[in-house]
Amino acid sequence: MAGDTLTTLGTIVTAVLGGGAITAITSYLRDRRKDKGDFTVSTFSTLKEMNDRLNVQLVELQSRLDTERAQRRELEDTVARERRERRALEDRVSALERELAARDPRREA
Repeated sequence: MAGDTLTTLGTIVTAVLGGGAITAITSYLRDRRKDKGDFTVSTFSTLKEMNDRLNVQLVELQSRLDTERAQRRELEDTVARERRERRALEDRVSALERELAARDPRREA
């Protein structure tokens, strides 16, 4: 009996909320979440205010770009230095291997 009651209630709820009602409810909830987004819209009373704001943002971006460029140059310098050190080490290892081969003729290079 309880199973029949639940089935009947499920059928009634499905009929009431069926079709476009579910879509409308989910759309409403989705739109409410969009309205609560974390973005802000700035309003300017004059073009001069907007221009000043954009100039401030431009200066900030240029400063960040200069910082990024300096960090990139430092990283490139570090990589170049490490490559030179690695080549020098490889040359030294090769020289040592040749010297060992010259001292011990039984050893193959």
